[in-house]
Amino acid sequence: DLEEASICRMYGFRDAVDYYEQSSCVDQLDRVSVPLYIINAKDDPFFEGDRIPDPSSLPTHMKLSMTDHGGHCGKILHVTDSEYNENANLLKSSWMPTELARFVRHINDEDSK
Repeated sequence: DLEEASICRMYGFRDAVDYYEQSSCVDQLDRVSVPLYIINAKDDPFFEGDRIPDPSSLPTHMKLSMTDHGGHCGKILHVTDSEYNENANLLKSSWMPTELARFVRHINDEDSK
């Protein structure tokens, strides 16, 4: 809806599908030569399953992780329904920053060898 109303009109895309297809990097993955970690949640409203690469087709310097939940950008800080406390209203860090740090540490360790 937002894409149709603003981005497509502003930048000349036919519709949201055209915008997503032309903006996707999945067809450019074969040009990446540095370690790449692709993390996507199955419930991400911005990505359809048909644009997710097949993990078996990726080179060894790429890793793909699919999570059942996480929304868009890993919901970096969130409160889940089951954790919501009206008195505290605390935010909990998601899995994404921890997993990203683990990948960066791995790359650093590999470069140090």
